[in-house]
Amino acid sequence: MHGSTSPRRRVARLVAVMAALIVATTVMTMPAGASTSALTPAQTSITLATRRPIAHYGDAGNITATVKAAARAAGVPTGSVDFSVDGAWYISEPVNAAGKAILPLADLYPSLYPGTYAVTATYSGDVNHDPSTTAAPLAQTIVGISEAPVTTLALNGKGLPAFTPRSFTLSSVSPVGCNVTITNSTPTAQALVYGTPGAWKRLPGGTIAAGASRGIGVGIGNYTGYFSTMANTNNYVAIHCR
Repeated sequence: MHGSTSPRRRVARLVAVMAALIVATTVMTMPAGASTSALTPAQTSITLATRRPIAHYGDAGNITATVKAAARAAGVPTGSVDFSVDGAWYISEPVNAAGKAILPLADLYPSLYPGTYAVTATYSGDVNHDPSTTAAPLAQTIVGISEAPVTTLALNGKGLPAFTPRSFTLSSVSPVGCNVTITNSTPTAQALVYGTPGAWKRLPGGTIAAGASRGIGVGIGNYTGYFSTMANTNNYVAIHCR
């Protein structure tokens, strides 16, 4: 019958149209050049810096870890940084909005004796950024006293025990704290007292034999402790703990 299309031809055309629609949809949902590689986390690098490579106990300052993405388009890394000292994990600090993790030097003083330490850092990574580790350690030197200072008890011109020196200013975060060693160089044992001038109390177990030494100290920061002898309370040693 002329002017009409057979059922078989109509089905074939319908199949062709549907196939074309499927191809068009595929092209729209997967643009040319697109791939799953866009989901791969960006590579990062981490570096360490300190403005106070040689620090005395109590000095202010920080060790700063800076985390950067290899590609700027990846944005600022988030997460945390693990700081290690001489190869051993020490503390974990968060990465801030500037891509930095801060380790205050004050967090090192209570634990580390004077010396030079190798500090390294490892970035944890996040959904968009790979982990990374510092390429080389940072050398951080801490300077401070490693043993208590000494005052000596000796007889003065009147034959009474007297301290030399009589005043110390110490840091409560140093390895030995606010402690002083008394060496008794008098020929007799000396009993110690503590308190304030004019209001002394006997120090329990505070007798020092002739030629012997004993430690005294202040365990509270921003406080001054006074120590004297029962034989001469007009002469005393002051420990200023800061």
